[in-house]
Amino acid sequence: FSGSHFCTLTITSDDASEGTYIVEVYAISGSTASEPTQAAQGLNFTNIRSWDVKTSINESAAPAEKYLVLRRKGSPVSQSPMDGTTYVKGQWIGAAQVVAIIESGDTASFDALGIEAGFTYHVAVYSFNGPAGYENYLTSSPLTDTFDTPAPNFGSLYSALDSAAPSFVSDLTTVMNPGNYFQIYYSNYIATLVN
Repeated sequence: FSGSHFCTLTITSDDASEGTYIVEVYAISGSTASEPTQAAQGLNFTNIRSWDVKTSINESAAPAEKYLVLRRKGSPVSQSPMDGTTYVKGQWIGAAQVVAIIESGDTASFDALGIEAGFTYHVAVYSFNGPAGYENYLTSSPLTDTFDTPAPNFGSLYSALDSAAPSFVSDLTTVMNPGNYFQIYYSNYIATLVN
């Protein structure tokens, strides 16, 4: 039948200096691996900030080999990955962006950077099996959830500034209190900051 096939090849040796060799064989019949039987069970969002959120995935009782995580701002993820296609982090599938590809058994968590304050983000997790070029995604029942980023909170530090005023730059410099900062020339950047 088509899909993934597994077996273990055991090679024993009568040489006292050599042990038994065990080779795990993973073969695929047809154009893709076997489709996972279950989606991931849950998503957890923690440490939610206006610029970052920690995301973790709870695997199912029959975990897939990997998980593809898509995110979309403001609307549910309506796109699905295509079988036999390898995606990379940062790639777009329609209006949704790939934010993580997680191996089963890993900590199954990641930081979702590149978000904006004050929005609802929709996340869809697609379970899949297979190496590059042989992926088989479970698209019929992705795990979906949402999280809201807090609105920006600038406080009142800049409330007295008028960006249209001719003195805006000097007013901003005064508010920022240049005594708290120092200038780094490019030629000294490595020695001063990087090292």
